[in-house]
Amino acid sequence: MAEESSPSPANKRAKTIDLDEVCKDAFAGFRSFLDSCVPENPEGDFDELLNILQLLRDSKFTGSFDIIDNPKSLVDLLPALQSVVATLVADELMAQYLCMPADDENEEREQLDVQIRLMLQTALDCMPINALVMNICANTARMTQSLPLASVARLYMFAADCASDVRVRAMDWLDDDSSIKNDSVKEWIEILLLQQVTGVQWMGGADKDEDESNGDEADANSEPHDKPNGNKEEVKESADEDAEDEEEEYWSSSIVESTARFMAATLLSMFNEHELARHQLQVFDLTHRLHPNVWKGATKFSDVKLSPVDPNQLEPALFPKNVLPDKLYQRLCKVFAHDAPYWKESSYEQRGYYSYYSDLPESDDAQPSNLIENIICTEILPLVQQRLSQEQADSIVGYEWWVHTRPIQANLGHNLHFDTDESMLRQSQKVTHPIFSSVLYLTGGAKSGATIVLDQTPDSDSLPEKCWYQKASDNSMLLFPGNLLHGVMPCPGNLDATSLANNGSMVQGRRPNLSEWLEKPLTRSGKVEEHRLTFMVGFWTRRVPDTMESQSLYGPCGPLPPNTPEHSWVEQICEGYNDGNELPAEAIRRRIQPLPVPQISPVWEALTCQPFDPPLVFPRMMNHRFFVKDAPKCFHDSLFERDESDEEDGDDGHYHVHDHHHDHDHDGGCGCQESL
Repeated sequence: MAEESSPSPANKRAKTIDLDEVCKDAFAGFRSFLDSCVPENPEGDFDELLNILQLLRDSKFTGSFDIIDNPKSLVDLLPALQSVVATLVADELMAQYLCMPADDENEEREQLDVQIRLMLQTALDCMPINALVMNICANTARMTQSLPLASVARLYMFAADCASDVRVRAMDWLDDDSSIKNDSVKEWIEILLLQQVTGVQWMGGADKDEDESNGDEADANSEPHDKPNGNKEEVKESADEDAEDEEEEYWSSSIVESTARFMAATLLSMFNEHELARHQLQVFDLTHRLHPNVWKGATKFSDVKLSPVDPNQLEPALFPKNVLPDKLYQRLCKVFAHDAPYWKESSYEQRGYYSYYSDLPESDDAQPSNLIENIICTEILPLVQQRLSQEQADSIVGYEWWVHTRPIQANLGHNLHFDTDESMLRQSQKVTHPIFSSVLYLTGGAKSGATIVLDQTPDSDSLPEKCWYQKASDNSMLLFPGNLLHGVMPCPGNLDATSLANNGSMVQGRRPNLSEWLEKPLTRSGKVEEHRLTFMVGFWTRRVPDTMESQSLYGPCGPLPPNTPEHSWVEQICEGYNDGNELPAEAIRRRIQPLPVPQISPVWEALTCQPFDPPLVFPRMMNHRFFVKDAPKCFHDSLFERDESDEEDGDDGHYHVHDHHHDHDHDGGCGCQESL
């Protein structure tokens, strides 16, 4: 066999990588990806991103981008492009990863774990100041509890500082016509560094470059002696309007920086680093935050027993244990266990708020038709009636119930809000509430966040003086008047009090070392995923569906679904009922004495802030209203805010009481649902 000849020098030159051509193809690929991000497919063409990474791997391109030297060409920006692409790929893979069961023998999940960590490391290697990828790393470490909260907080702080630095530097480059003369380079500085890495947008309608181009063209074509039509007042009015339009054009604040500072402030507050939290908050436009005493859970127990029932002064009350008989409790926990059919069949992860409404039975002696009716009418309602006058108790005609589950993994809690009938709020601008609301803690109570109830109603014109603070425990129940502001405090997940206290002394400005963290699996093996399961009921003195324009399945105050295979959970709750047999003796109503709920005062602390221009804005999906502007008025105003997903004409929209949250923080029926 003839010996294979070695390549000639000419062939070697032919195989040399043309970096300019690689750069051209990579940026063209990312342009195609951006064009594929349409409303019907906001995530875009994922394959385009994979093709870009493969192209750069084949070219053996390596590089690292910083903001010290001005980029003169697209080749200088190529590491930033690679970092952004790797970040987007990691984010998409993470979404797939989080939807998979967390078991040690899931090979597909393990492969995704490896790929995610590779993409995150690539993104950091190519651009160490990529604030977006640092935010993703911090979110991942917090949710999986694979880093101490102190390290996660530092990472958020560093991400915020990087986002701020990159935004300022990129904007300087866009205004620099002397050293950066390539318009294509400026365009990609805007796309990569502002839009992608920091989440900054040009505000004011038309694209900035297009706006300037149109302005130049208008100036070039205008006649110098043409006079505008109209009188002087109209001309002045028109000029003022033009000036306003010009003033409205600006670069927005950084979404990435806002998110990072908000998360840092929340974590710092969780382990009582309140001065450092204040430092993160001072660049927002805020006036108040929950007082450090509330974060500490510095409760003041009252030695005075609950006073006799006073219909003019109802306060929260606690039923501390054994609210449900054991058989009913175990059965309810099974129906709504985190792996039960209910969550999938009701599309809990994808759906907005929803709940179920039922009328009270016509007779106290009526046999319950299902487990839920049995528990509410036989066990919970009598405890509610203990706290009401006879007239108030007799006025209850129906109840709305909903249920929530969420993993106990450094949970962010639930935002402060009022329980209200959203359909009436939307239709007539009228604020109505249940007469009483209840929270039955089923599982995960000991490690979950405390429920707080503030002495504040929608009509309050002054700050509340006290806050009731109740830590959850299994099979206990909290009752409170339905018109009071309430929410859930964040919790550190599985960290115990000692570990939390040892987080202390946050260090700002020092970048955490992520390389060692990325060498290990994201989810540590051997951990059992615990869930916080709560069952909520609102008791109404009118039939809510009577004033609703429409009542839909898995909507606010919707009907119970039919007992069909698509709703097997309904079959579960109906099993043993409606079969002609008498209920067991355990259904006999019991009288349990309530206890006072610990109180905290003061509730709010004033903040003196120096907001950026434009000010940072809290991420809507995370704003739990623990840090606010214009309290208490802001809580009343929030009732009438429109949801971002509403139609412009408002026909299909709804007013919302609190924000929809991607991290298992679903709203619930009539706008009052929460994981309390």
